Amino acid sequence: MKRRYDMESKVVFYHVIIKVPDNTLDNHAYAFNHKHKSYLRDLLFWLESIYELEVVNYCIMSTHAHFVIRRDQNSKLSFKQVAYRYKKYKYLKEAPDARTCVIRKFAQRLNDLGDFMANLQKRFAAWYNQQFEKRRRGQLFNHCYKAIQWVNFPRKRKR
Repeated sequence: MKRRYDMESKVVFYHVIIKVPDNTLDNHAYAFNHKHKSYLRDLLFWLESIYELEVVNYCIMSTHAHFVIRRDQNSKLSFKQVAYRYKKYKYLKEAPDARTCVIRKFAQRLNDLGDFMANLQKRFAAWYNQQFEKRRRGQLFNHCYKAIQWVNFPRKRKR
């Protein structure tokens, strides 16, 4: 099911929550230790450097994480900049030609919150599943992330 977001506002903020189920391997109380939290934070900022989303604030706890993400509707990147980000994303030695269909399709993904979160969760789960002697399999996070959209901010009252 595709989420419906506000498409009229130029800048939108989302409060995103991801949660780990309670039955993680070898640790029923806490899923993430300091090493896991650090990797999730590093992965979050690496993906932020590729996507056109800005992580305004974050809090990573032992069983869940909160992110405040700013999304600007208007893309400001040229196809040459998108090609450079594609190179970084795919770990290529050289950036591909900016005129290709691959770069144009990738440019459409760069402002997509759903794609950003799917990428974050898949990459982190793949890394996390390999961290134990007895290998974990399957999804790590609960069904889907929860995103609460903030469009209209309360204004300060005049006194």
